[in-house]
Amino acid sequence: MVGSLNRRSAVDVFEAATLLAQKLSAECFYLAGPLICDSAQSRQAIMAQPALEALMDRARHADMALLSVGGPSTGTVSQVGLVEPGELAELVEAGAVCNFLGHYIDAEARVVDHPINHRVVGLKPEELQGVPRRFMVSGGPLKLPGIRAVLQAGLATEFVTDQDTARRLIGG
Repeated sequence: MVGSLNRRSAVDVFEAATLLAQKLSAECFYLAGPLICDSAQSRQAIMAQPALEALMDRARHADMALLSVGGPSTGTVSQVGLVEPGELAELVEAGAVCNFLGHYIDAEARVVDHPINHRVVGLKPEELQGVPRRFMVSGGPLKLPGIRAVLQAGLATEFVTDQDTARRLIGG
């Protein structure tokens, strides 16, 4: 549903997706493009490719999705240098609470108006509505605002987390 980190296999999704698909006896399709392009124009060129358009349509109509959130200034996207520290600060200042499907979203799960979000290759959060089962697996105190935003917006239909995060979500 999103592009690749294209940095190193230890943090890339291709291997994990392949293993999961094998365990589920499912077919895995790869979006072989970067998660975040160097420019909005590059993103437009990639997304306009017929093969990618077909893949995005398949993703919009998948039977299920496995999702997670990343903290606004932590996580793999920043670890591999796809977003610079100054850009992360701007995103937080603009209201970003997490990274979801590569997009930085606010507390209402709206995509924040920032140039980074115009460079993301993949589905936008609102495009998930055609996927009937959307499993979010995420946890930890830094991800709490993002988890809350995704759940309240109905972007996930099922949720798996740790006990501490669950308690914090229900106010206990």
